[in-house]
Amino acid sequence: MKKEKNFKLYSIIITIIALILLIIIAIMLFIPRNVISESEAKNKALDYGNFNEKDITYLDVEKDYDDNIYEIKFKDDNYIYEIDVHMKTGEIINFEKDAINQATISTPETTTSITEEEAKNIALNHTNQKLDDATFTKVKLDIEDGRQVYEIEFYTTDSAYELYIDANTKEVIKYDVDYKNQQTDDSQYIGLAKAKEIALKHANLKESQVTWHKAKLDIEYNYSVYELEFNYQYQEYEYEINALNGNIIKYEIDHH
Repeated sequence: MKKEKNFKLYSIIITIIALILLIIIAIMLFIPRNVISESEAKNKALDYGNFNEKDITYLDVEKDYDDNIYEIKFKDDNYIYEIDVHMKTGEIINFEKDAINQATISTPETTTSITEEEAKNIALNHTNQKLDDATFTKVKLDIEDGRQVYEIEFYTTDSAYELYIDANTKEVIKYDVDYKNQQTDDSQYIGLAKAKEIALKHANLKESQVTWHKAKLDIEYNYSVYELEFNYQYQEYEYEINALNGNIIKYEIDHH
């Protein structure tokens, strides 16, 4: 009888120990390893925007364990900022800046390297259009992914254009064109492999470096195009390429 009681006691002890071990293992699995601290993430966010901690008020710091990022939100007298910091690498993967009072703050506070007229000329040169043939409907300086960009929209007799131009580097970071007239040329398409090659060359990347998410022939605005989407590290690339002549009619790069 005593042996039976001892056996039951040992069984209970072993069961408790096993449960404790399972709980510890579960905790270890769900706690991210090799992550920077919340304080370090805040410092990286402040350093990125050259902020002084005395001049800002923290609003929120959230931990997104699914994407391994700290979502840090704070404000100063004029703007609300949201900066995402990667938990493991400390890299800034997103930056957003919104004016608190849009009535008193209409443009970004730092100076730019190019004027509106220069931005319009860059847009015209990029699209091979002439000023006399173009009607501009939008020329606006804004913040996109933490950098100043000119949003430019204009149209000609047969096309409508939208471009985003980096206000400091003069780089065209987004380009879109809508064709009003149907293309009637029925010559042979360049092929999907050639379209991929054109996109990768433009992005200065190799096939082995990217992960493809979309690669197909489609009809958009009565225009034959190859739609391509791929990833490289924290960047997403989208391309639309003329299926007949291989011209890039739209591309967009998103930084995450």
